[in-house]
Amino acid sequence: MRIVGEDKTFRAEVEKAMRAASTDRPVLITGETGTGKDLFARHIHAWSKRRNEPFKVVSCGNLKGELLEVELFGSERGAFTGAVAKRGLVEETDGGVLFLNEIDLISPTVQGKLLRFVEEGRFRRVGEVKDREVDVRLITATNADLRGLVEEGRFRRDLYHRLGVIEIHLPPLRDRGDDVILLARYFLEEICASQGVPRKRLASEAESVLLSHRWDGNVRELKNLMERLVVLCDEEVITKDMLLEHMELREKRKVEIRFSKIPSLDEVIEEYLRVVLEEMGGKKKPAARAIRISLNRLKRLMERHGI
Repeated sequence: MRIVGEDKTFRAEVEKAMRAASTDRPVLITGETGTGKDLFARHIHAWSKRRNEPFKVVSCGNLKGELLEVELFGSERGAFTGAVAKRGLVEETDGGVLFLNEIDLISPTVQGKLLRFVEEGRFRRVGEVKDREVDVRLITATNADLRGLVEEGRFRRDLYHRLGVIEIHLPPLRDRGDDVILLARYFLEEICASQGVPRKRLASEAESVLLSHRWDGNVRELKNLMERLVVLCDEEVITKDMLLEHMELREKRKVEIRFSKIPSLDEVIEEYLRVVLEEMGGKKKPAARAIRISLNRLKRLMERHGI
């Protein structure tokens, strides 16, 4: 997937990413969910001298405490109950790029080990007494206010400054003006080609609707909408009414109360959870943050409602 956009602020960040690719310094990519942080990380790797070396991705929110530490740094046999000798992703990525997404969610212990690794290029497997040394370029990303977390004492200040030697901030789609249209056209062409269906285009009135939408889900939300239109619309030209129908179907799921049958509270909660999870790409941790509940509570609610 290409990086598409002509907005001045966005292009400045693209230029920064291209410059970052020519160095080996750590890069921190920030921005709302769905703005393209993973895409930028992959392009920085593809533009760099390490392009033919490994590119590994870790979603830090999916692994907690010791699990993330082992995933990154590996373990020695007997380090803890059931532990076996295991290479971590840091070793497996030697020579390449390691991309840590949701970096704001790592534990204080892992923050400390990561700081040493960034400063010295050295680390120890869990349960090991000797140092190991690798050559790994680090790219991290977050949709959180990392500076705010530093001020609150929830993220190490020294690690933040080490990770953010080069900081790239991706603006939300609602602030990128006509890029919405450029992206919509690009996605339509790309999706039609991949699905082997005739090319589709947007009527000018439909494009006006896209420009007026808020796009809380950013580029990801726009791409999902274009995918729906390609699959569900047979016509070559997507009209304003077609577009509104498929946009409103999604909005109705969030707030609709059918007067013929008032839903129960459980039905409302279930539908709400499904919409939030869909907006967050199925990721539980960001969904829990979005609705301001703990991850464990979210899991209990999902289990209760059969999600």
